[in-house]
Amino acid sequence: GSMQGRKIQHAINTIKQLAEILLSERDGKTIASQPIHSWIYVITFNSDAELVIPFQEITADTLPNILTQLDQIRTMGCTNYERAFKKQTEVIRGVPPPNGGSSIDKPVGGASPPTTGSYHLIRFFGTDGEITEGTRNTEILYKMMRDTDDAYLNDTATVVGGRTPLTFEDYILGYGTDVDLNCLKTLAS
Repeated sequence: GSMQGRKIQHAINTIKQLAEILLSERDGKTIASQPIHSWIYVITFNSDAELVIPFQEITADTLPNILTQLDQIRTMGCTNYERAFKKQTEVIRGVPPPNGGSSIDKPVGGASPPTTGSYHLIRFFGTDGEITEGTRNTEILYKMMRDTDDAYLNDTATVVGGRTPLTFEDYILGYGTDVDLNCLKTLAS
């Protein structure tokens, strides 16, 4: 609920602009020699966590619906990082392996994974305040946030070319002035 107003708008606009930039890179529109394909999923969290945009490729066909879904996000409840990280692990367990294998759960939205290679997940975790529900132990939260690679490999993927088909890059965003900077610094380290 504390994200109400400008904070949630800034967060939503960040995601929208990122999706639009990623779409512009598809098929090499700005860097012709390096076309990329991008997938997205969005989890909102408060006292609970909800997958509001299921895992799907960002294309000219899917972008309008993604933007509409982002506009439907509303603020409410408390701040529970633990729920967000548990939902993230659940979502990643459903991501189809890029080597064409099958996942535990088929993703919603008809996502089509690449037939070879790997995924590089860029995770943005945004919040505006202190944890008010769930564990507050930043070491446990740090581990939960990064536990997703093991969850993915346990049941769904094989090592491709000597490395896991999932790599991660994490960005932690704090909105407003009442953010627990020590917690966010630990999560970002």
